Amino acid sequence: RQFARILEKSSKLTDIRFSSTRAGRDGSDIVASALDVALEEGRNANLEKLDLCDNNFGNKASQDALFRALGCTASLSYLDLRDCELEDDGVKKVCHALVGSDSALEHLDLSGNTVEHRGAKQIANYIRDSGGKLKGLCLDDNDLTSKGVVHIASAFHGSGDGHAIERLQLNSTACGAIGARALIEAFGPGGKSGAELTKICLDGNYFKEDVVGELGHAFNDVLVEMEENNSDGEEEDDNKGEEEDDNKLCYACKGDGHSCRTCDGDGELKAKSDCYTCSGDGYVLGDMNQRYDCCTCAGDGKLGVLKKSCHQCGDIGCENCRLR
Repeated sequence: RQFARILEKSSKLTDIRFSSTRAGRDGSDIVASALDVALEEGRNANLEKLDLCDNNFGNKASQDALFRALGCTASLSYLDLRDCELEDDGVKKVCHALVGSDSALEHLDLSGNTVEHRGAKQIANYIRDSGGKLKGLCLDDNDLTSKGVVHIASAFHGSGDGHAIERLQLNSTACGAIGARALIEAFGPGGKSGAELTKICLDGNYFKEDVVGELGHAFNDVLVEMEENNSDGEEEDDNKGEEEDDNKLCYACKGDGHSCRTCDGDGELKAKSDCYTCSGDGYVLGDMNQRYDCCTCAGDGKLGVLKKSCHQCGDIGCENCRLR
């Protein structure tokens, strides 16, 4: 409560640290509310560093207070919310607040917040909207799975403003082989597409030896040594179901879902309404009115069972398959 009173009366703070205090949920609620007061109406407008790691902002009141506070941090360059019990909903609010503040954030740590692939999608959207300013991103110890890592990789790969990421941490995120290969594709062989990247951390993901080899070849010295990978460990068996789920990823966006028309932004191939290409007929007309099975729905008429290539254009994109 004393720390909260200091925050509420402050006006020119540039660095706030309230980390690993064992304040519990009640104490964290008080601090979140005090931050909301301290940053409202332009007070402490020059705040550059905010470290709140190892607190409990798991309830809606705390998250809403953080959302309002972060929305007033236009000068913020460093944010540490590691181990804060945010989960997907809290991470979504944090990302939306950061976009709204238009801050020049360079370091973001959301490790250990039980973030799953839905939360990863929000982080990916923030990466796209951040204008390429982010230099360090830490997402260790979250249940992102390969779907979540695909979201993150695609955000860097498809950033219209480019990116300046120097350090990317994805230790113990259940990355999976597909997630690893999405990262390779995003940054290019030898990191050519990520010229600023100096460290990528992927330990504790139980990659098989062939995937480890691919990562080593692609990233060379940029890849931090994976001492706890344990490619023969039991965790690999636990991830078999996840690898099966990877086979359900949308082929058009590779599971990213961003602005994807094929999966309606979901990233997965699910049974949906009538196919938009053939209007449910299951076929399209080619030259001389010759009928072809619709490649979008594989002749089924529904968006459920999809082929992986167009017989007319080979996925380059044409009026028949609408793959663009």
